Amino acid sequence: MAPTQLSIVLEGLLNELGTADLSTLEAMLKHDTGAVLDAIRSTAAAAEAGVGREVAVTQTKELASEQRSASAVKKALASARAELAAAQERRRSDRDNLRTAQQAAKRDIKAAERMADEVTHAARADFEWRIGEMRAKMQAELREQLDALQISMEAEARRADAAEAERSRLYDKMEGIICARDRG
Repeated sequence: MAPTQLSIVLEGLLNELGTADLSTLEAMLKHDTGAVLDAIRSTAAAAEAGVGREVAVTQTKELASEQRSASAVKKALASARAELAAAQERRRSDRDNLRTAQQAAKRDIKAAERMADEVTHAARADFEWRIGEMRAKMQAELREQLDALQISMEAEARRADAAEAERSRLYDKMEGIICARDRG
């Protein structure tokens, strides 16, 4: 088989088998290589026996060329396997990185929720403290106003008592004047 024919056959095999079954193709190539080596040996034996020295050389050259083609296909196959393994490793690495990033994001979200709860609690405590302060201030102001009102009411009551006492005194004085006039 000429080198171009072998490459066409190998290409057809690759297309039929696909990249998922590279080991089968490799096994087939090893088997074919064995057949090629057998053919080389038989051609060399025939050449030694003196049968068709020119044909034997041509066949040996063709077989060597086919073996080089098979070797190139094996190298390409090994390279494809290496690329597939590297791609699978990158995919695993990307998946691991994504998983790590997701876990970090979940931790960040939980931390943010805790911080929000702490801020809410602190704000509530601050507002409650301010409300307490405002109540205390209002109670103090109301006590002051109540004390001032009580003082004012006591002063008003004393004035009223003084005015009443003054009226009583004036009334008594008028009664004394009226009684003295009536007597006299």
